[in-house]
Amino acid sequence: MALSYDLHKGVVDAVVAGGISRNAGVKRFGVSVASAVHWVCRYDAADEISPGPTGADQRSDQIEALRDYTGVFLETAYDAKHIHSVVGYKPPDEFEAEHGWINRRQRGKTEAISLN
Repeated sequence: MALSYDLHKGVVDAVVAGGISRNAGVKRFGVSVASAVHWVCRYDAADEISPGPTGADQRSDQIEALRDYTGVFLETAYDAKHIHSVVGYKPPDEFEAEHGWINRRQRGKTEAISLN
């Protein structure tokens, strides 16, 4: 939960200008020790009382960098018939034919429909 600028300022002013300890500031303002330490350290380092930036997306660049590689890998390495036979299942085409279903790949992008 974001806390107000006034609360940040009160804690930082009390610790830095008032000379009280961070633990005393915690008790006086009713905030966590971690918050008080973080705010005072941020003030000491950047001379700012306002909250810092919140968490941001850290991984999308890495994922996007691998997008082309992943697509090529899937196109070359994925063989549905082989994978299904390794795990003991029938390939989708055989399963659908056995159960009287129209292959959805033959019908375009519509769902498989049972003819029974």
